[in-house]
Amino acid sequence: MKEDIAKITPDLPNAASTVEGIVTGGQPTAEHFERLAAEGYRTVIDLRTEHEDRGLSGGLDEEQVVKEAGMEYVSLPLAARAEDFVDEAFDSFRQVLSDPASRPVLVHCRTATRVEPLMLAYLVLDEGRDLEEAERLVEEIAFRKQELHERALEYIRARSAG
Repeated sequence: MKEDIAKITPDLPNAASTVEGIVTGGQPTAEHFERLAAEGYRTVIDLRTEHEDRGLSGGLDEEQVVKEAGMEYVSLPLAARAEDFVDEAFDSFRQVLSDPASRPVLVHCRTATRVEPLMLAYLVLDEGRDLEEAERLVEEIAFRKQELHERALEYIRARSAG
């Protein structure tokens, strides 16, 4: 799968595919979106806030580019601060990834740092991975921001207890 991602999006920052049907990475270009759509990708989950520059040429907005490429656009805006990673953000993320109709899916922020804690929760709570395996898998995604990782662990503990 990783080799396929390297062929489809050779210069996508921090591109990783730790789970079948889910690609994670940093900010894509319009060309990345076109390539992913041509390969059958159905959904793009954008974790960036509305004020972040996406670097798309011609002043295009990401939602427009993704929809014109024929994919579903899901905006779950999160700043890279632990207090923004509320339970509802984790819940919304997990709901999209748990829907087979959303796959294959690209999940991105600027560098993939915000993707890591969300994927950790998804892997443990929805895919049934043990925490050690899930942590090993998300190490491939991006640099770990400890406060976000700790917030994910809190969320996992709370959801596992309930």
